Amino acid sequence: MTVIRLANRELAVISPIQSSDRLVSQLGQLGVVKYIIAPNLYHYLFAANFKSIYPQATFGAAPGLAIKKPDLPIDQTIRGDRGELLPGLYFVLFDGLRVWGLTGIDSLNECVFFILQVAL
Repeated sequence: MTVIRLANRELAVISPIQSSDRLVSQLGQLGVVKYIIAPNLYHYLFAANFKSIYPQATFGAAPGLAIKKPDLPIDQTIRGDRGELLPGLYFVLFDGLRVWGLTGIDSLNECVFFILQVAL
C-alpha cells in the first residue's frame, strides 16, 4: 500500500491492504482519505473494504477493472496513457505489461503514480 498526502492534506491510498483499527487511526493522523486507487487489474483485493470505511472517498481504477470485477464500487476509471488523475497526482499507464495469470498471459494495465511536490 502506498499513501500519498496531497498539498491540501487529502490522502490518496494506492493498492490498499487489509484494514485494521490501527491502520485507520494512523491514516486519520496523516489526513483525510479522499481517494482509493486500484492501480492495475490485480491490486484491488481490499479496495472495496476501504470504500466501505471511507464512503466519501473516490474509488479510481485501472482500465479494464470494471469489466473484470463489475461488483466493485468504482467511481472513476483512469483514462488515457498519462495525465493528472488528481490535482498534483500524475500517472503513466504501462499498457504493454503482461503477467502470467491463471488463464495464461494477461494484461496488467499497470498505472504508475508520481507527484511533483510533497507536502511536509
